[in-house]
Amino acid sequence: MDPLFSLKGKSILIVGASSGIGRQATKLYAERGASLLLAARRKELLDKFASEIGAKSYFVDATKSRSVEKMVSQVERIDVVLCTPGINIRKPAMEHTEEDWDHLMEINLKGTWLVNQAVIRHMVDRKIRGTVINLSSVLGSFTAQGSALYATSKAAIEQMTRSFALETAKYGIRVNALAPGYIETDLNREYLQNVAGKAIVERAPTGRLGKLDDLSGALLFLASDASLYMTGTILPVDGGFSARRLF
Repeated sequence: MDPLFSLKGKSILIVGASSGIGRQATKLYAERGASLLLAARRKELLDKFASEIGAKSYFVDATKSRSVEKMVSQVERIDVVLCTPGINIRKPAMEHTEEDWDHLMEINLKGTWLVNQAVIRHMVDRKIRGTVINLSSVLGSFTAQGSALYATSKAAIEQMTRSFALETAKYGIRVNALAPGYIETDLNREYLQNVAGKAIVERAPTGRLGKLDDLSGALLFLASDASLYMTGTILPVDGGFSARRLF
């Protein structure tokens, strides 16, 4: 194994590890020798998954600062954090309600912000030259019909990522974001199987949707020392969608 891509000796916290991209990253990082710390709200599902791979699990409601701080206080060391919580509420922009806004922004944006703050404080206090990986989306740079709130939240996460990166570089802490394209997960599977979703597939430059495995290279790169001189970067893995702006 190339030492640049080794995760041996790294303690990695994955927030939102019970499903989707978080679950995929967990299995990848376990294979690469990381010590894993898994956190999510669905504790029963998380505990089962954690026991299968021999990882520690922690309950966290990422939208509540006390819950996030409690989780971080229970962890001895965090070298890398992957922050994946996110939902989408698909509606025309003029039909979203105030409740839609509050619910989506609390999970997607506030949750990411609280985790970033708490983990970065942990790293600074312990003088850890750590790594933060946020989860954006190709819709952070572009948009699609019915995704106004989701796209807004992801654009904000990208600016948050750059801001944290700028302010933490002096501590040797790197903050980047992964921006997947249309990757089939539990969050979007139903949508991608309807008429609108099939139209997206037809316009895909690569001729297909992405799979969770397609993100493995980027997830490993961002967590490892291979990306040591990289911070404040938004890394798209989208099969060419952003290159052609096909939305």
